[in-house]
Amino acid sequence: NKNLSKPVLLYVLKAHQRLHTGEKPYQCKLCGKRFTQSSTLLIHKGTHTDEKPWSCELCDKTFKRRANLRKHQVVHSGEKPHTCDTCGQKFRHRENLRSTTYTLKMHQRIHSESDPLTSSLKVHMLLHNNEKPYKCSFCPKAFKLANGLKMHMLVHTGEKPHKCDICGNSFRSAGNLSRHKRVHTGEKPFSCEICGKSFSQPNNVRAHMQIHTGVKPYSCQKCGKKYAYLRNYNDHKCM
Repeated sequence: NKNLSKPVLLYVLKAHQRLHTGEKPYQCKLCGKRFTQSSTLLIHKGTHTDEKPWSCELCDKTFKRRANLRKHQVVHSGEKPHTCDTCGQKFRHRENLRSTTYTLKMHQRIHSESDPLTSSLKVHMLLHNNEKPYKCSFCPKAFKLANGLKMHMLVHTGEKPHKCDICGNSFRSAGNLSRHKRVHTGEKPFSCEICGKSFSQPNNVRAHMQIHTGVKPYSCQKCGKKYAYLRNYNDHKCM
């Protein structure tokens, strides 16, 4: 790919070569397990601690892995990328994340004649698809889980129960407070796998990666000029 820089191409090539050689240069200091990529080692390290560095910007949920955060975020976006081939019904998740989540995989069992589910249970499972029993008394929004309604109510009340013990600033969610505290501690737990530069927030790593990949996702609809960063695009926008 001509759009990729030499460091990126070298990184991708080395990672691919390890598939053939079986080389695993990255070793966990706690258990000795070895890995082919530094990113896989980073994920593995989370199994030894309770640290959950990936936090949702819209609620107080935190995750050990970025992949799990992305799966969670579709709850807020409403995106349903998984479609049933039999009836066309759409779902947020392909497989089960927790027992109360109605997913494509569970839905497909309804179409299977050999599945041991009883007919009454099949009908009951359908109720879980769009049911949102927790309704806000101030606006039309409704939620599947009581915790979702609880977090939403803070928007109306203005309450910010999570307070920074260093500067006194308050936040609606524990996740936002956790991100804020890195301003005081200087902690930068997220690093670029290509050049090693560290960042305090995961979205800053994603933005930084565009330096290596050359991707410029923000383009002006009037003049066609493209930008790697949203802030530069906002500064440019043709009037």
